[in-house]
Amino acid sequence: MEDSQSNSLVIRVLIPDLQQTKCMRFDPDATVWVAKQRILCTLNHSLKDVLNYGLFQPASNGRDGKFLDEERLLKEYPQPVNKGVPSLEVTNDHRARKILALFPIQVFL
Repeated sequence: MEDSQSNSLVIRVLIPDLQQTKCMRFDPDATVWVAKQRILCTLNHSLKDVLNYGLFQPASNGRDGKFLDEERLLKEYPQPVNKGVPSLEVTNDHRARKILALFPIQVFL
């Protein structure tokens, strides 16, 4: 959700492994990597294998959930409109990829 007053992006950040949730402001022109580093610096507990964590955008508006590419800008990812504060999860991408492999998404035509 873009805040027109300060041209920032307000995002709810979920960290399931630490059972934490926080809202943070980000510069939409920042890379995903910069956003992830800012989030990790605010944690009061460390994550095991922190280098394996990534930002995951949950499924919404008929779009599948996906990991954000750390080289892309935050503003390149569409945020749900009129659904409140958008959210991202800080999650271990290897574990999530294993889950997706175990439970593949079925497409019905």
